[in-house]
Amino acid sequence: FGETFAVMRSAVLVLFLAYNVAAVPALWPETASASGNCSMIFVKGLDADGTPDEVKALVHANATHSRAYLLWRYVEPELKTVNHSLTVDIIRADPSIIDAWAATVSWAELESRVVGLVQAGITIIGEVGEGTVTGLPKYQNGTADPHALGDDLYLAYLYMTARGTVRHFKDRVHIWQIENELNEAYLASLGGQRQFHLFGSRWTDFDFLTTILKTLGQAVKDEQPNAILTQNLHTDMSKKVHDEAHLPGFYLDAAKAWEDLVDVYSFDGYPNYFGAWPLYGNVIGERMAALRAVVPSKDVFVMETGYPQVADPSVAPEVAQYTEERQAAYVEQVWNSTMAAGGCGVMYFKLAAESGLPTPPGGYQEDDAKAIQLLADEIRSQNLLKMAEFIALHLKETPRFKYLVDYSQAWGMLHPDGTHRKAVDTLHTLWA
Repeated sequence: FGETFAVMRSAVLVLFLAYNVAAVPALWPETASASGNCSMIFVKGLDADGTPDEVKALVHANATHSRAYLLWRYVEPELKTVNHSLTVDIIRADPSIIDAWAATVSWAELESRVVGLVQAGITIIGEVGEGTVTGLPKYQNGTADPHALGDDLYLAYLYMTARGTVRHFKDRVHIWQIENELNEAYLASLGGQRQFHLFGSRWTDFDFLTTILKTLGQAVKDEQPNAILTQNLHTDMSKKVHDEAHLPGFYLDAAKAWEDLVDVYSFDGYPNYFGAWPLYGNVIGERMAALRAVVPSKDVFVMETGYPQVADPSVAPEVAQYTEERQAAYVEQVWNSTMAAGGCGVMYFKLAAESGLPTPPGGYQEDDAKAIQLLADEIRSQNLLKMAEFIALHLKETPRFKYLVDYSQAWGMLHPDGTHRKAVDTLHTLWA
């Protein structure tokens, strides 16, 4: 039952993604590029973990920036004891509490992510405060999230750990991403990236999400007043879905609501998540134009976008022909459309050695190709009833269904042996 329930949650995620992945222009406001001269930031970047092969590829691509995941879980994998008396105000009044915590954790993992980037002269965008199952420590039977700790204690620990991380790295990092795709936190819980709660989920409370953002921003600025703050808005969900589901967080609405809480905006988008062709890189430029128009005072760059790879193109059906050549064409399309829309750069996801979408056991079968094509077609047509029917039919074949949509090792711009794919050469030319 547990595995089936997990797939059902993933199915709901697919349904939500469907509206936007279709990327039909009618869904997105047709707005002219907003004014702005990228006065605070301009990014030519690749998401990386700082390994030697990744740093080498960053330099080859002429990249200027990379993101480092400086997350609480990486220094404290498990929260074993909790100080229930902590509040944000108490910590702000006595910052030595932060030093005491920092002395009990290990910084080795985070240092390994930063040292190579610094040596190569890459500007780092550090991320703190991510409330996901991979960003928060284990705690009791789940993670140290607001459902386990309560709102106030969660905010206190977010403040302490984020400020402690900034304190540790402020000589090397001056741009900070606070939280991750916070406007769609509940969507992430449906997909399993955050702790899921059927009733009473704090991730649906937009006021609480706003308080999280305020708290993290305060933590960074208290420690490093001249730091640049950004929040990467999730854009893969349409206004129509938000309205029909009575769910706040549509990216343009969130951008306006949180305008005073960040210095620059960034956003994430994956318009080719399902279906290899045609390329929808120009959709990123459309979203850039929409954001620039809604928050014309802010610099805006793309924090995440990518085009996956398939492990063995020789056996993959056309709908899964995620080839190197198409990945290279996608990154160029994204860059050109973003520049045309007045954007302040792009960070591509991701520079990692990955094998690509796996071939199902025994190879692709005729029904597999039909299933992937049906899923892609219904996503493009936004026919949710047919999509739901498709997903229901595949629940009885849970393991195979998971193979068909397993993108966990699909985004890397490096081959498994560490050599770079063609997209890196494309960026080398674009960013020369």
